[in-house]
Amino acid sequence: MTQTRLTNTLNPDAEKFVESATPSAEKAPVRFAESDDGLLGAIVELDSKGRCVFINDLFASWFGKPREDLLGTRIRDALPSDSRNRSEPYYQRALKGEHVCFETKKRYPTGITREVRIEYSPKLNASGDQTGVIIYSTDITERNRTERTLADLYAITSTRELTTDQKIEQILKLGCDHFELPFGVISRIIEDHYTVTHAESPNGEIMAGASFALGATYCSRTLDENAPLAIDHASMSEFAGFPCYEKFALEAYIGAPVFVDGDTYGTINFTAPEPRERPFSKTGRELIRQFADSIGNEIARQQDHDALMEARIRLEQVASNDDLTGVLNRRAFLERAETELARFHQTGRKFTAVTIDVDDFKSINDTYGHSVGDEVLKGIAELFSESLRPVDVFGRIGGEEFCAILDDTEEHDALMTCNHIQKNVIRQFKVEPVTGDITCSMGLATVTAEDSRFSELLQRADQALYRARKAGRSRCLAYRPEVRLRMAAG
Repeated sequence: MTQTRLTNTLNPDAEKFVESATPSAEKAPVRFAESDDGLLGAIVELDSKGRCVFINDLFASWFGKPREDLLGTRIRDALPSDSRNRSEPYYQRALKGEHVCFETKKRYPTGITREVRIEYSPKLNASGDQTGVIIYSTDITERNRTERTLADLYAITSTRELTTDQKIEQILKLGCDHFELPFGVISRIIEDHYTVTHAESPNGEIMAGASFALGATYCSRTLDENAPLAIDHASMSEFAGFPCYEKFALEAYIGAPVFVDGDTYGTINFTAPEPRERPFSKTGRELIRQFADSIGNEIARQQDHDALMEARIRLEQVASNDDLTGVLNRRAFLERAETELARFHQTGRKFTAVTIDVDDFKSINDTYGHSVGDEVLKGIAELFSESLRPVDVFGRIGGEEFCAILDDTEEHDALMTCNHIQKNVIRQFKVEPVTGDITCSMGLATVTAEDSRFSELLQRADQALYRARKAGRSRCLAYRPEVRLRMAAG
């Protein structure tokens, strides 16, 4: 619903104009024409019968006619009835000698609706008698819209509830609405390649990921000028022969460079296949610069966040991974193991712990040197990592000893898995200049309800590993309580 707001102050330009136009009606048109120079408002003088005795070019353009065609006419009758009726009470007050100022929304004969500040002032002759009304109108559409847009832009960029992509999407929608252009694009420009990173369009005509030669876009000129660029009617301008117009037939464009941490990232632009009804203003150019700054800040903030997260991941990897093999180190593995044990007590889903030892590793080190021994450890770690599932846990817990947790796996299936891996070690794993097979022994223990700490389960797996090595190495054996009793007795 349109709101009409009454104000109490006369615009300084209007006041100056009224003062210069008041003394005598006979010379009014000449004086008005002189006074009109440099004023920003739309001016018309009506006589007591509502007929136009003077109108400036700006006001005439709002009616879509030359000023000469409007002189002598009752121009208020040309307004749509809703717009005329809305201002009628104020006009009647002005006819009675009152200065009236108000703000309203009016639709003019050209079809354009404007938010306007209107000032009605009585026109007096030399005797002080009222002979008509002077109307001074200021188009405040862009001012009000800009104020609303800036408030919305601040709300978008200041919220913590939206992701960076969501903020950019909202900014593009806001820009399309403000500039009354259907297409909004954020581009990433690298050398001569223009790639759409974000897009707003009525029916998905423009998709993120689309790529063009930079020279085929209006944005190439935007970057050349390193400043906002606005095109009201491309086919009637120097851009009529521009590759972008020939390819896409975009009549209206406004865009600006986007900078991230001082470096050119790309552009933000809004376009339409139809020419602008109103030319882009200086305010519009400043606003697109503000949009570009906001986009640049959001991208920079996201890049900083991504860099921080990557650094955190790298630090966690350094703290959690074994320097030689890249698998989990002892501390990180045991932390994960305790987590798996707690999950077992909550869900009842069993797992099996497997301790792995490289057979005759000391002999390999002594015979071939520590560098070859390191290659053996790295190769064993890689082979096991590739053989296990993503849900399993694997780490190096000391020297030549590794440990694995086989998720949701009990003894029988765990033995099958370990035997399969062991055969792959013998068949596939070779390290020069080691002669003969490189093998490993494994001990298995499946978790029980009595296990309160992972160290208890690990101890049972170690006992099984001890049996495997003692039985001839290159074996996989599961923990057996009765064997433990015999070992303790013997």
